[in-house]
Amino acid sequence: MSIGEYVISQLWLLKKSRKKPTTKAEWAAAVDKMVATYRIVDAAPVAKNITGVTVDDIYKAYPRKVGKANAIKAIAKSMMSVPHEDLLESVKKYAKATALWPEDQRKFIPHCSTWMNQKRWEDDPSEWERKSDEQRAEEKRAADKNNTNYTIF
Repeated sequence: MSIGEYVISQLWLLKKSRKKPTTKAEWAAAVDKMVATYRIVDAAPVAKNITGVTVDDIYKAYPRKVGKANAIKAIAKSMMSVPHEDLLESVKKYAKATALWPEDQRKFIPHCSTWMNQKRWEDDPSEWERKSDEQRAEEKRAADKNNTNYTIF
């Protein structure tokens, strides 16, 4: 997709939105923002020839599929500062960890854009593990049982 096609498609979406610009200056600012976004997103696939990893590969690997436009921007921005393979590997590890989360905890998986913008791939992977309510209750019972064996004088 060329920059012209991208801007036209974004302008069409913007025209249909509730928060459309009203003045020429606002429309010009919106177009400038679209061009800047296009340049960021377009820069990432250039590196595909070197690494083989694209923005779409990373988005597809991420466990929560919401806010795709913002996610694509955040991924492209992250790919400028992190080796693409490392980023994809971290996303796959995170997806694997969240797949083991209890169903009621999966709603707490952050949006991809949040995860990327906060550089969560740098987090300790052990922090990605979640326990079910039953596991937490069992650990609490075990801890309580161990504490009752001690007598305080």
